[in-house]
Amino acid sequence: MNLHKKTIIIIFVTFVILLMISYSFSQVILLDSYKELENEKLSNNLQRIFNTLEENGITLESQVLDWGIWDASYDFMQGIYENYISENFPDESFTNLKINLVSFVNISGIPVYTRAFDLQQKQEIPIPQDFEEHISVGSPLLNVIHTKEATTGYILLNDTPFLVSSGPILPTSGEGAAIGALIMGRYLDKNEIGFLNNLTQLSFTIYRCDDQQLPEDVQFAIASLPENEGIFIQPFDDESITGFMYLTDIYGNTSFIIRLEMIRSVYLQGQKTINYFFLFIIASDIAIGFAVLILLEKTIIYRLDKLSNNIKKIALQKDPTKRLTKTSKNDEIATLIHTINMLLEEKQKYEDDLKKSSDVVNDINKQLKEKIEELEKFKKLTVDRELRMIELKKKIEELEGRKTA
Repeated sequence: MNLHKKTIIIIFVTFVILLMISYSFSQVILLDSYKELENEKLSNNLQRIFNTLEENGITLESQVLDWGIWDASYDFMQGIYENYISENFPDESFTNLKINLVSFVNISGIPVYTRAFDLQQKQEIPIPQDFEEHISVGSPLLNVIHTKEATTGYILLNDTPFLVSSGPILPTSGEGAAIGALIMGRYLDKNEIGFLNNLTQLSFTIYRCDDQQLPEDVQFAIASLPENEGIFIQPFDDESITGFMYLTDIYGNTSFIIRLEMIRSVYLQGQKTINYFFLFIIASDIAIGFAVLILLEKTIIYRLDKLSNNIKKIALQKDPTKRLTKTSKNDEIATLIHTINMLLEEKQKYEDDLKKSSDVVNDINKQLKEKIEELEKFKKLTVDRELRMIELKKKIEELEGRKTA
């Protein structure tokens, strides 16, 4: 694998790792930040709902005090003002006061007058059978007779959450002992909740905590949310999120729970932003990758390829005098060229020295060969002479032998 391919692979792997890091960062840091913003928005909206209900309770309590601390109401409870109900509580009063029930209760807990009214049908309806359970002696609704201070909260009436307020019945001066309690309230039914949804521009519902047919997410919220504490938030699906908050009744029990469902606009916008950010990162990485590759090609890879080709040419030409072309740049590649040229010079010097040594050896061999040839000639000359002398001596001895004979 050549350097060019290795460089492309390294750049590709590097940018894949960078993309993974960027994606993890966007998911862990950025998306979590959007989730926090989403949770904060939902918590604020739950608080808005709670505040709206509280404001309705304050308004109802103000009405109770206006009507309860009034000479006409005080006289009615004493039996003096016989036409009080007909004059003050016709059907229109229920509609104007926006109440479903009014009850005047004496200090013994006995209702003097109670009437229930359907605000939608604009007609009288039966008094809830479980209403008397809330006006027994010791009930918070009757304690106002002794404390002379109004109380407002929630009770369960006809299996429906009911906003109720109770105040003492006193003369207009507010002095003296209370002779009873005035109780007003209205159902937090579908119609009232729908009105509050339009008012707050939020989609919420109020459930009984002891309802056996609660939706699964409400059951899970009740199991997860500590009693009387905080807010529980969980995504409902990819496009909506739900938040839950308890409503405490007048007895201090967490009898009701608010369920708010919201479109995950913040989260979805966050996802969209992160997707755009991620696409931008991908495009930037591709552009940077190409730019880095081009720069590496021009500044390093091209020069290394050229250097490699020049070295191959020198090797093929087998010319020891050839050298690499020096560059004007002052970098590692220039240092490498200089080093290679030094090696080539050292190689040439070594080869020259080797050639000189070879020539000397050849001369010595030649001289030695000449000497050997001379010695061979001398040897041949002397040996032949000796042989001739021996032959001559033999011939002389033969002649002498003949003479003696």
